[in-house]
Amino acid sequence: MRHRNNVCQAGRTAALIGIVCLCGWAAARPPVYELRLPPGVARRNGVRWALLRAHNVIARRHALALVISPAPILVLARQLNAARTAQVQAQAAERYAAQEAARLEGLYQRRQNASLKAVQAAQLALADQRAALLASRRNLLLLQAGLRLQWGPVLARWLRTNSSDWRRVLAAQADLISVSLPENLSPPGSIGLHAPASRRWLQARLISVFPRINSRIQLPSYLYLAPARAWLEPGLSLRAQFVQSARREMVAPGTAVIYWRGRGWIFVRLAPGRFQLRSLAGTGLAARRISARALAGKPVVITGAGQLFSQWQKTRVSAGGNGD
Repeated sequence: MRHRNNVCQAGRTAALIGIVCLCGWAAARPPVYELRLPPGVARRNGVRWALLRAHNVIARRHALALVISPAPILVLARQLNAARTAQVQAQAAERYAAQEAARLEGLYQRRQNASLKAVQAAQLALADQRAALLASRRNLLLLQAGLRLQWGPVLARWLRTNSSDWRRVLAAQADLISVSLPENLSPPGSIGLHAPASRRWLQARLISVFPRINSRIQLPSYLYLAPARAWLEPGLSLRAQFVQSARREMVAPGTAVIYWRGRGWIFVRLAPGRFQLRSLAGTGLAARRISARALAGKPVVITGAGQLFSQWQKTRVSAGGNGD
């Protein structure tokens, strides 16, 4: 009879407080437990909760940057201009040779002042001009392919279209910067360059992948364009900085954290009489940083967390669980 009363009392206690363990997915997520109390009991016992203030957390990364000398690309630009000029000249010469061959062929067919030898010479000249035109086109294509392979597709397009950015580089109003990043990082759209012996930062924007690997550190490189400055000398190594991620997070006060099973835990108030015990990632100050999205606007118990935890453990024992 006494055993039956104990069982009934334990059942009534469990029903009153309504402990629920929500750890069915513990392999994928940290365990979460729920504690239910009659409305008003927690506040009467001195338990207090509050919304934590969120603030922005910006994660910055550093990288190695190098000022690129424009001399090699200027040589390629001159070669491209010469190849384009040669192609235009070859096209004009081929058109003239075709017209001349057609004119002599017509005269010969009408038995006018044109010999067979002159017609054959004109056709040979036309064949030579067509071969020269084909060679000029191939030479231009090879130079353009080499430009893309060495400097990337965007810079190759700049030279082909004579873009405003390329004209800025030619006018020494902008400088090309190579930035080396680890393979697991995507290049940011803009990056800060730290001026030597100064606190100044200069913003550079992404152009494209730089089809070269930094021989010293063996990392992929990317081309950036920065406004020209006197201290941006070719070959100068710079420290670059960029924002890797930005998030909103909250810091739980020390009074809100309970240490159990080698990690920190907090109580989140879900509704009147409903509290959820959530684990934190570790036990240090960094573990008290909570994502604003994870709380979803719910208040955190900041006073009386230990009291709630003791009550939760007693409830587990009463329900036949392990309270340690």
